[in-house]
Amino acid sequence: MSEFSQSYHVWTEEPDETLKRIRQAGFAGFAFVPKGGWLTLVPFAFAKPCLEPGGALRTLRNAARQPILEFRFAEDQGWTFALHQLGKPVIAYEQWWDPAPLTDDARLETCDLADMVGAVSAQQLERLLASTPAPDNARKFAELLRLPAYKWISPAYAQADPDSFKAMGATMIGRRPKDLVERIDCPRHRAFDYARSDMTALEALAQANALMKPTHPNWFPVRLFAQGWGRVVNAEGRLENGGDWGVEYRQADGPACIQVTLMPWLRKVAFKAGRVDFIGKHPVPAHLLDPRPPEMLPRSVSLNSRPVLR
Repeated sequence: MSEFSQSYHVWTEEPDETLKRIRQAGFAGFAFVPKGGWLTLVPFAFAKPCLEPGGALRTLRNAARQPILEFRFAEDQGWTFALHQLGKPVIAYEQWWDPAPLTDDARLETCDLADMVGAVSAQQLERLLASTPAPDNARKFAELLRLPAYKWISPAYAQADPDSFKAMGATMIGRRPKDLVERIDCPRHRAFDYARSDMTALEALAQANALMKPTHPNWFPVRLFAQGWGRVVNAEGRLENGGDWGVEYRQADGPACIQVTLMPWLRKVAFKAGRVDFIGKHPVPAHLLDPRPPEMLPRSVSLNSRPVLR
């Protein structure tokens, strides 16, 4: 599993007072033990500030009134940082190694950063940031600045696994909000007796609609796909080789979805009946999950199986 980290680091000589103001601003997430002048913070992904324009950074800037370093690291793609200071231009830097080596230092100013931290020189930073793009550069940068925490921490990780942050010594601020999936009232998984195990895509869609509409009339299908090992849809567009059909439903005014997974082959290979599962999901667009600039994102996503509608 690749690492995707995102954290905020406030430069402050009064961490207790700074944290007090951040609490009063309604921040919800984790604060790490201050170290070397830095107060490290990670919000919950579904905390109110994260969902508002400007995100958590806007809330932190207004509350802390101190320089804030935003650090992002994507193990398979690249890393970035941005230093936000009141009344000054943003100091920013990006380094990518996928899909091709790329460095953006147009807004880099190492002297200001070095003068603020004190423990590192501008020359040290320049040598590191001028090196060939590589994951180790992000870690070396974080260590040079003596950030209290930066590995495997992000709003998504905090939301999904708060206990791991507590194990790292972080203190929880406020309450963890429920995410969108936890608020979905999904139908229960159950056994289901399908008319046939080799349904076409249109037959699967009709079956999924019949299962969803009685209890979720305002949810609409947005995606249909086949899944399984190897080829699971034959030339006639019928399911084969133990494949499943999946149909994702969304509300017109909501980002979360319910995935209906139709498993008719279970009837044939293992049980007296097939099965249908209902799972809440986050259909997050690729540009929100992938930290690369939009122009570097793949233009299409390949699926292992392309259903033939009949």
